Amino acid sequence: MTGQSDRAGLQDILSAVLAVAQGLDLPSTLRRIVTSAMALVDARYGAVGVSNDDGSLQEFIYVGVDAETAARIGDPPCGRGVLGYLLRVNEPLRLDELSAHPASVGFPPNHPPMHTFLGAPIIVNDDLFGCIYLSEKADGRAFTADDAQAIEVFAAASAVAIDNAQMHTAALAQQERVGELQVIEERERIGRDLHDHVIQRIFAAGLGLQVARSAAADEPVRERLDAAIGELDRTIADIRSTIFELSDHGTELRARLVRATRSVAHGGELAMDIGFSGPVESAVSDDLGRDLEAVISESVSNAVRHSGGSRVAVTVVAGGESVAVEVADDGVGTPVDGRRSGLRNLATRAELRGGWFEVRPADPGAERPGTVLRWEVPRSG
Repeated sequence: MTGQSDRAGLQDILSAVLAVAQGLDLPSTLRRIVTSAMALVDARYGAVGVSNDDGSLQEFIYVGVDAETAARIGDPPCGRGVLGYLLRVNEPLRLDELSAHPASVGFPPNHPPMHTFLGAPIIVNDDLFGCIYLSEKADGRAFTADDAQAIEVFAAASAVAIDNAQMHTAALAQQERVGELQVIEERERIGRDLHDHVIQRIFAAGLGLQVARSAAADEPVRERLDAAIGELDRTIADIRSTIFELSDHGTELRARLVRATRSVAHGGELAMDIGFSGPVESAVSDDLGRDLEAVISESVSNAVRHSGGSRVAVTVVAGGESVAVEVADDGVGTPVDGRRSGLRNLATRAELRGGWFEVRPADPGAERPGTVLRWEVPRSG
């Protein structure tokens, strides 16, 4: 490009980049990249392929093929042929005839005919994000060297828009996690206030009524005091139920983990507590959630059968990088040479997810040292 045509080409690239930068939503940004690239070189068909680490395509956003035709074609490309070649060489590619390239594997049935091709990699923060693919200029001619240069520059500018969109997505996710944590902390604060202040005052009032009842000589007065004391007991029970609902409030996952704890402990003599810390719902996938259920069931079952204690406390913690389950009891402790298949299962589950599992005394110097089981795995494991 030279002179006036050079300035016109740069203006076209600038217009295309400005069109891409209109929003921060990643899927919409990728579609705008496709449509802007098509407009830049007057292509009939365009796509952005997002690369996997193994060089295949994890996503393929296309424009120019209608929904009916796409349905007849079937599955989107997975990264074979020229599309995959461009991901591997990581360099721009311009072809007058697609089928003549050594990497070409042809097209599936019902695919529209494509001969000319233009592609360029998108590099985001020094890593290959994917590629822009274009085919068939509207006037039927081949793509030019100027077209290739324009798309290469446009791909570099698009990388900035993609990076911004990814950072925006990450910021929204972080904001959501912070919001969830704030809500959880506020519920826990309310629960503590109810327990530490309201229940204690009601309990004190009940004790006062019981003292008054023992001093009352009139039977009708004693009956009224008995009714008032009973009402206060029911009020305390209602408040305790509300405190539990506040601490147990959440999605189906929390309810499932509470049920896992209760179902194993049902009918036993141990007092059970379960607590949550951090944004458990957003941090735990469905698959990991099933593992957490199994870990809690096995750990609590061990405590019920072997600890000989009076209390078991289960804590589920969602941190920045990991999710952990800790089950503690006040029982006789785990024998040094104790080898239980359930504990081996817990260790295996942790190892399969790249995590770890340990069993240790809660209070090593005590006559009844108790046991702490901790199971921790990466959030993405």
